[in-house]
Amino acid sequence: MVPVPPLVHIPTPSTTNPPHPLLASAPSTRPPGLDDSWRLVFGDEFDGAALDIGKWVTNVWQGAQCGANSGNHGSQNCYSPSAVTQSDGKAHLTASRNSYNFKGSIFPYTSGIINSDQKYFFTYGYVDVRAKLPKGKGFWPAIWLYNPAYTLDEIDIMEFIGEDRTTIYQTLHTKNGGENQFKTENPDWSTEYHNYAVRWEPGSLTFYIDGVQTGRLTNLVPSDKMYLMVNLDVGGPSSWGGAPDGATAFPSSVDVDYVHVYQQSP
Repeated sequence: MVPVPPLVHIPTPSTTNPPHPLLASAPSTRPPGLDDSWRLVFGDEFDGAALDIGKWVTNVWQGAQCGANSGNHGSQNCYSPSAVTQSDGKAHLTASRNSYNFKGSIFPYTSGIINSDQKYFFTYGYVDVRAKLPKGKGFWPAIWLYNPAYTLDEIDIMEFIGEDRTTIYQTLHTKNGGENQFKTENPDWSTEYHNYAVRWEPGSLTFYIDGVQTGRLTNLVPSDKMYLMVNLDVGGPSSWGGAPDGATAFPSSVDVDYVHVYQQSP
């Protein structure tokens, strides 16, 4: 996701994590390649009846409510807490044809986002998100890391354009304008759950899907704190992937089985 300037004024954010722990219960197995020196530092199994607001917020840019890529990038949705539900051990970020009035501007779609901005920041680690993606023209789900200084350093762990069910994009964007992108092909990524992951270390960034390495970078790797976002945007005519058409099924959702963030003990 290539963000655009926020729709509202953003105060200077704090990069200090809250004092209470935000640990998930430890999974039975670590992802491939992580030994006992890696510990779970943040996560969610989404087992409760409602989203844990101690870990997540359901808007973007510290209070703005419209798409992470609205404006120049053409998304047509606004985010609403009502579009994020939790059941059967999953979080559901649902896009619907419910219009949204944001400061007098009418957006034709409502959708969902969860992010840890102002809840949990981290530098380096292994991020593993298991999710199922929606198919359909106009859907633009993403799992990504962004920095609270809004300097355009961004790690896209997964982007998917719903009209093209065969391709997953994993990308590093930098404030210097650089972009390195990997594409991974599959007959249809939307049919089942997959694990989308990145191993972020000093001077290296390694992407994975289902535990298999899909790309590695050693240049311009960010070293500042970041936070995690999972969202479903609904595109417009000018956005990547375009706008929904008559065959696009609403409501549709990104279904998140779990989020795990590991860091290596010193």
